[in-house]
Amino acid sequence: KKTENELRGELTSFGLNPMQATTDISFLSGGERCRLCLIMTMLKNPQVLIFDEPTTHLDLDSVEALIHGLKQWNGTIVIVSHDANFIRSLEADCYVLMDKRLCHINGGIDSYLKAYSF
Repeated sequence: KKTENELRGELTSFGLNPMQATTDISFLSGGERCRLCLIMTMLKNPQVLIFDEPTTHLDLDSVEALIHGLKQWNGTIVIVSHDANFIRSLEADCYVLMDKRLCHINGGIDSYLKAYSF
């Protein structure tokens, strides 16, 4: 179990002010709420995180906080995203579904975009 100071540190690592720990959620911006939900999810320590287009409604600060949090994550992450910059920022292995198969893309998202741009 984490101490109050450790939990406030989690807020800071996701770009939230530790003083917001006692703020009513209704006073947080949409991006701040998203970051708080991410923190709460990650504190539950699931083995797998699954995201479907996670950057669609996030502000820039929230996207950066998400990238930071996911880079620190030790579990498995499955992300479906059309946001090439987001995928590139994660520096993770890239897989795509092609011809009903899951294929690893050597060279990451940039290799995929170069080979399959329409």
